[in-house]
Amino acid sequence: MSGGYADLAGKVVVITGGSRGLGAQTAREFAEQGAKVCVVGRDAEALDGVVAGIVKGGGSAIAVQADVTDSTALAWVRELVTMIHLAKFTGAPPSRATPASADRSGPGSGASRWPTARP
Repeated sequence: MSGGYADLAGKVVVITGGSRGLGAQTAREFAEQGAKVCVVGRDAEALDGVVAGIVKGGGSAIAVQADVTDSTALAWVRELVTMIHLAKFTGAPPSRATPASADRSGPGSGASRWPTARP
């Protein structure tokens, strides 16, 4: 990235569509500038790869699997990011989380809306 933001160090940045392409590149570049990045997308495997690359490069990132075109899922992402950000003061957050209950059904499916974190 040729430019940058001087004030990103330590701030939490949420990147939707972060599993590939411009979203993934934006997540990597913000992490390089010191932001704590929450990478959101639908493809868990791709999200894990983006986060692994950020962490390997010394950055701080988590992946959240969610479809943000679903308003319930988007509200869940906001709630989860807030919980994870607060958890950083007391311990390490999960490396990946999904809005799924144990049966992997998502928000709005009648399953529990509370997140299931997966290390």
